[in-house]
Amino acid sequence: MTRGEFLRELEYLLKDIPESDRADAIAYYNNYFDEAGIENEQKVIQELGSPEKVAKTMGVKSDTAKKKTHWIIIILIAVLTFPLWVGIVAGLFGGLVALLAGVFGVTVGIFGSGAGLSIGGIVCLVVGVFRMVVSPLEGLATMGVGALLAAAGLLLLLLFAWLVIRWIPELFRSIVNAVRNVRHRNEGGNQI
Repeated sequence: MTRGEFLRELEYLLKDIPESDRADAIAYYNNYFDEAGIENEQKVIQELGSPEKVAKTMGVKSDTAKKKTHWIIIILIAVLTFPLWVGIVAGLFGGLVALLAGVFGVTVGIFGSGAGLSIGGIVCLVVGVFRMVVSPLEGLATMGVGALLAAAGLLLLLLFAWLVIRWIPELFRSIVNAVRNVRHRNEGGNQI
């Protein structure tokens, strides 16, 4: 390391102190080198040690120490606020599970209702055909009710198919994208 490199690095390490103090320090060490002479530059550098060591004697923390302090503070805050944030995270997770269970329950309910109405409608249609022999008016009414039940059941089965094919995958994509966005935002925010 040369005198110039030593002084430049020292000046960089002293960037957080007031400019007048930094200028005084650089002038002091520059004079120190001048008094020792060009032939003794390496001896002076060995005597002083690294620019980091000189900066530490002036009370300047290195970037590594600052990063360690930063992480210690983050860990302490995380530990001290554990009851708060674990409750929030658990509540959000529970809400998400409840939402998904609700969507699943409604979807299964729609399928069950559609299947039940369709089967009930087909049964009414068949019974109506046999009732036509005994009482034509009663048979026609039973067949009409059967047709309405079967139509309602088919509409619910179509709604179920639409939910399964179109809406539920979109819901899951939205949830996954939201989680990714939060994760990427946190990764970008943790850079030091």
